[in-house]
Amino acid sequence: MDILFLDIDGVLNSEQSAARFHSYMKLDPRCVGLLNDIMERTKAMIVVSSTWRIGLCPTVEAMRNILVKNGFTHPHRIIDLTPVVSMARNRGQEIEKWLKDNGDKQIERFVIVDDDVFDLIRYNDHVVKTDMGHEGLQQPHADIIIKRLTED
Repeated sequence: MDILFLDIDGVLNSEQSAARFHSYMKLDPRCVGLLNDIMERTKAMIVVSSTWRIGLCPTVEAMRNILVKNGFTHPHRIIDLTPVVSMARNRGQEIEKWLKDNGDKQIERFVIVDDDVFDLIRYNDHVVKTDMGHEGLQQPHADIIIKRLTED
């Protein structure tokens, strides 16, 4: 199984899209389209690592619903949310715990797409960094993600 650990803020939206739509809750259709393309070109399942899973969308079903409302066409590929390890929100620890707790799933490859990577140093080879200040997920990011999730 291949896993895409997905952040939302800075990946599916950005400061620019928030200004354009007057909300961080409205995801950028271009970024969501790129995520749809990644799903169409890979077999990856999504585990949401975004802080949206804390309060805003605390269940897989809630996360699916909000992404579908924003144009995501593969809700069945969202399989889980990373656990909250501490209120310090160390994404690296949360991903590590998810990987350990799901070791029986025979994970072949995983990619982490995030704009804030300070706590992901141990996973540098798996990280694709986007930029909250710019346009979030871009075609070059999507190309790298697809390559990492499809190469043998």
